[in-house]
Amino acid sequence: MKILVVDDETEVARLLADVLRQAGHQAVVAHDGPGALAMLDRERPDVVFLDVRMPGMSGIDVLRRIRQADAALPVVLVTAHAGEAEVAEARSLGVSEIVWKPRILANVDEVLGELRAADRVSEESGRVAGRGRRRLKREGSGFPHVFGAPQQ
Repeated sequence: MKILVVDDETEVARLLADVLRQAGHQAVVAHDGPGALAMLDRERPDVVFLDVRMPGMSGIDVLRRIRQADAALPVVLVTAHAGEAEVAEARSLGVSEIVWKPRILANVDEVLGELRAADRVSEESGRVAGRGRRRLKREGSGFPHVFGAPQQ
């Protein structure tokens, strides 16, 4: 599966990309919103792991642009500091999963498994399955999952 990792923290992006590669995936990295949008056209990823808080163009801004171009592309929101409003907006934009940064490395396989189980990504080919069939997960369905949320 080809996965685009978008994070302004170079070391975090590198670590996540390395974990994905070790799991057998192809990972490409962008460190800002404009770079991510350019890579979307060029790389055609199956899944995007997207940081929320980045200088300039936020992850939510990038998610809005992704949804304009591709309503079905699975996007996993990765955050350490997202507020309730940002999480709510991401959900309204159809984010596939939400993973809190301290837990992302431990939850990569589980997150990708949830996307497969929801028929968003084909396990055999790694290509996105059912594009256009399931744009957004319905309210109350338990999606998106929230992995490693900080305790209140």
